Amino acid sequence: YPGGDRPLGLSQGSDMPKEKGAALVVVLAVLAISLMLGLTGLQSALVSHQLAGNYHDASLARIGAETAVAHAFATDSQLMASDAFVDVDRGVVEALTWATFTDGYTAFGNQFQHNADQGNKVAYAYRRFRIEGTDYLVGLGAVLSSSNTTIAQSRFVYAALEELSSPPTARKIRSWH
Repeated sequence: YPGGDRPLGLSQGSDMPKEKGAALVVVLAVLAISLMLGLTGLQSALVSHQLAGNYHDASLARIGAETAVAHAFATDSQLMASDAFVDVDRGVVEALTWATFTDGYTAFGNQFQHNADQGNKVAYAYRRFRIEGTDYLVGLGAVLSSSNTTIAQSRFVYAALEELSSPPTARKIRSWH
């Protein structure tokens, strides 16, 4: 420097102070850790949101299955007709999907709108089955997309029917599961 000593920290031939860079490394490490924590939190929130949506759809499908059985019990005029019940094994019923349960079956329940902005709807259906000598109303519910693709399907709801002794032309639901 003209006429004097160099300021502290400047080396010969340099006008820049010598810095070790430790602060920069620490700040970058803290920033990287914060970024990883933020991304992990975001991913966890997205997974939780998807799980909640799946649970919601499964619950709506279950409500649809219960609605199908209740609707059938209240309105089906063939509940007393012995030939209206199809003999099947429970394993056969459990293997059915929404598509096979409703295939070629026009007498199934109604549909009601759900999440209309996405075009999804909850549909329900029932069938009359005789399983191991007991007559059942079997209900199934599903959440369907606007293109009728199954988004969620319930488990089957079984309502065992029992004839009343008085009057002999009536039935009641003995058990529901």
